[in-house]
Order: sequence, then C-alpha cells, then structure tokens
Amino acid sequence: MASPGTSRKHQIPDINMSNVANVLAVQAGLLDTFYVETDLICPRSPFFETARTRRWRSGRKQRPIYLPHVKPATFSAYLMLLQELQFRIPDEAGEAFPHLAHIYFLADKVGDLISTNLVIDQFISLVKETALVPNSTCVDLIYGNTVPSSPLRHLIVDYMVFDADEDCLNDESAHDFPPLFLRDIILGQRRLRDEWARSSDNALFWTGPAKKARLEKCYYHQHSAQFPACATAAEIMDVQEDGLVDAEENKMNDRCRIV
Repeated sequence: MASPGTSRKHQIPDINMSNVANVLAVQAGLLDTFYVETDLICPRSPFFETARTRRWRSGRKQRPIYLPHVKPATFSAYLMLLQELQFRIPDEAGEAFPHLAHIYFLADKVGDLISTNLVIDQFISLVKETALVPNSTCVDLIYGNTVPSSPLRHLIVDYMVFDADEDCLNDESAHDFPPLFLRDIILGQRRLRDEWARSSDNALFWTGPAKKARLEKCYYHQHSAQFPACATAAEIMDVQEDGLVDAEENKMNDRCRIV
C-alpha cells in the first residue's frame, strides 16, 4: 500500500506500454493513476476520445485525465467491464446495488451508453435473482447523481410501483426516501391506474403490455447515432433469455422486498 501522499499506478493486464501514443493515463481520485489502451476505452466514450484528441493536439499526450470524484475501485470495476465484459459485484445485494450504481454514474458521465445499458441489465438480473430492490440509502445515492430523465431512476421507480412489497413503503419508511422519489412513485401509480382503467382485460393487466413494456431491457436503455441498436449490448454480454426479466414470471403476487 502506498504511503500517504504517494501516488499509485495501475496498469491493466497485457497492455503494451512500448507505444505511449496508444496509452491513456487516467487519474481516479487523488492518488491512483490507471494506464489504459486508447483502443479499449475511446471507442466507447466520447469523453475519453475528446480528451485524447486534445492531448494530441496540445503535445501533452501523457498528461493524465483527472477524475477526482471517481473512486479508484469504481474506475477499476469500469475497466473490468470494458475489458472482460463482466461484473464482479459484492455478494450482498445491499452492497451490490450501490456498487453497480457507481459504475453507472461513471459510464453515464463519460458517455459510454453500452456500459450504462449493461449496468441496467445487471440491475434487472440482480432484482430477479434476489427478489430485493434498492433501499433508501441507494435510492438517495441514485437520485443525487442522476438527472430526472435517467433510465436508472425510471427503473427503480417502476420496481416500487410494480413489484415492491407493500411493507417497502409505509408511513414510517417513507421518511427515509428522497421526496422526488416519492413524487415519482405517486406519478407512476397514477399512470398505472389510468392504464388499468383503459385495459380491456383487467384480470390480465399485470402480465399484459403495460407491465411487459417496462420489463423489456430496451425500455431502460439509452441509444445514440453511434450506438443505435439495442442488440449491441446484449450481444457483448451474450445475454440469454433466462437472464432477463420475463413479465410472465412476475405475477401480481411475486413481490420484491427492499434490501
């Protein structure tokens, strides 16, 4: 472990340091510097591609890109997702949700839409596997680091509207959640009520189109001209159908508990 005030350097495995023009230095936090091949990180992130171009033009190719508010562990997990196309998350769901949220914040900040979509898929898989939803601390974290239009916000709101156990949100626990989250739940419930009233078959409503649309992975994905096809993220992770939330498996009595 480095002594106080001493910088730490990280090099991803098998990186070719002989050609520094193809290596990007990224400082996460205050002390940790990561050396990453541009071919790995720049095609996925407009932020890093712009930073690389500016350093080339200014002649300061090895000047680090500073991300002072990003924890080194988060950046390391993000690099693992880029390189190995997988997550290494804590066993406890209470720790796994915040861990994934931090990766999402970073990917969203640097414009890596594929990684944000992969995190969304992992959120959905984790909820399905554990029957748990993020607690008030994690919800507060998400609302404090995302914009109102964030798909991650929409996802956790819809879980509370559609799948959460009645005990997840009562007069006592409601005080622990962000006011904006509670407002979004109320709005979601109103939309749900209106959709239910318009449904031709109320008995099948919970397994019908209204819920299914929200449980299809692409509903919570982001796309752009550069990454237009939702299948891109699914193909990268080789996601199988049983790894996604299936509306038919989420009947009205299949409720999620809060972490």
